[in-house]
Amino acid sequence: MKSQENKVMHSLCTLYGLKQASLAWWHELEVFMLTQGFKQASSNASVFIYRHKYSKIVITLVYIDDGIFFGHDQQLVDK
Repeated sequence: MKSQENKVMHSLCTLYGLKQASLAWWHELEVFMLTQGFKQASSNASVFIYRHKYSKIVITLVYIDDGIFFGHDQQLVDK
């Protein structure tokens, strides 16, 4: 078989550890949060706010790959 050292592989998905992986992960998270009804805070991109009827609020803070959800209504936070 001939040498194939001049060929290049093109990956169709992001691989863990590559510099593009963190941006791809963030994009997936952002899209998911927005589809769930959260709005991104204008002051900080890593803060998402969900406003439920009757003035109930859930706030999510995301740092790298950790997140915390908190709010006044435990059932809504768990949901």
